Amino acid sequence: MSSRSKSRLLQTVEEVATSLTSHHGLRPSLATITYAAAETIPSIDHASVSVVHSDGAVETLAPTDRFVVEADQLQYDLGEGPCLDAALGAALTCTTDMAKDHRWPEYGPRAAAMGIGSHIALRLYDEEGDSGALNLYATAAGPISDTTLEFAQMFADSAAEALGHTSAARGPTTRQAIDQAIGLVMERYDLNENGAFELLLRVYKDSHVTLHNVAAEIVQTADAKGRAPAPAPPTAFVPVQSVDI
Repeated sequence: MSSRSKSRLLQTVEEVATSLTSHHGLRPSLATITYAAAETIPSIDHASVSVVHSDGAVETLAPTDRFVVEADQLQYDLGEGPCLDAALGAALTCTTDMAKDHRWPEYGPRAAAMGIGSHIALRLYDEEGDSGALNLYATAAGPISDTTLEFAQMFADSAAEALGHTSAARGPTTRQAIDQAIGLVMERYDLNENGAFELLLRVYKDSHVTLHNVAAEIVQTADAKGRAPAPAPPTAFVPVQSVDI
């Protein structure tokens, strides 16, 4: 990942964290997440959140454009599609080529004709019991990289938090925590900035908690011990000086 890309990602994470604690309301917070996801996640062009209410009604929140509204509504009307699979059961639903995926016999061909190449949908929860999905659409078909899935999960974590109306004090901002954690990991493992950021992403992926929590735990551990901590690296992790993710 280039320094410019990492800087934009950190800026996006901070914007999302600020939105979640600014009391601007659910829809503005979700809009921050969806627009940032469409702009930041590799290969993703459109994003939205589908929410299934306790009475069975489904609605689209924070769509990035009219295209995604129509794609979501088509799934609701047909009763099938990745966003419904994710919202109603599967933690992750994705397709790399909508035109060749036969899981949705009605939706698939019509979605491909609309210009949808691939689709990632991640299930969300909130404190009221409603469920939903973060929808990430790409106009081009093709393989979905691990980096894309990692970033997708980061934004899904934030969307789930927004739907849960979390308002507890977060301490340092997400960007501050990540920047501090990157510095500590650079010192502990003798890595450059990109290598340290990749390690944080990999620990985040293995730990199944938010990136903010991974970074905050590293910083808190360092403060408690008065020295740089040694977070357990992922299996087969080999420190490197330059990492392109």
